[in-house]
Amino acid sequence: MEGDVLQFDTRVSKYIKGYMGYRDDVYDHPIEEDYQLSRPTKVVNLTHPERMLDLPPLEKSHSKAEKDTTPTEKQLDFIKTIAEELEEEPPEIETREEASSWIDRHIRLFDRAKQHDAYLDRVNQAKDSYLSGRSLIEVAEEMGLTVSTIRKYKREWETPKVTQAQ
Repeated sequence: MEGDVLQFDTRVSKYIKGYMGYRDDVYDHPIEEDYQLSRPTKVVNLTHPERMLDLPPLEKSHSKAEKDTTPTEKQLDFIKTIAEELEEEPPEIETREEASSWIDRHIRLFDRAKQHDAYLDRVNQAKDSYLSGRSLIEVAEEMGLTVSTIRKYKREWETPKVTQAQ
């Protein structure tokens, strides 16, 4: 009611009203600090404590219990595609968080595999050019690489790495 004294908790945000530029001759509005109150809680009428104040309850739109945590169709389709590319079985995923973490982890693996394939293609291209009779300098100029990189590729194809223990 008008004239009642209220006590409440709220969040207070400070903001500045008015023009804040360098042209004070054009804009003569003074700069003022003001406060914005948001969503009062624990409201008590100090003048008439017997009066009940009826505030609508806060909506719980971000409640985890109400959220749908099943993975989306896009996530499942993407997981299936990546698993096929990496020649793996698609996993059984039950939550969005699991799907998201699986995608993040396997995207890095997919990128790494793609980069390694591109590297092996460059090594094989350099090998074919070198074995066809070109010098290291000619191969480097043809591929747009340095001679030291071509030497590194040459060491790669001359001494292949052991990938499995026997």
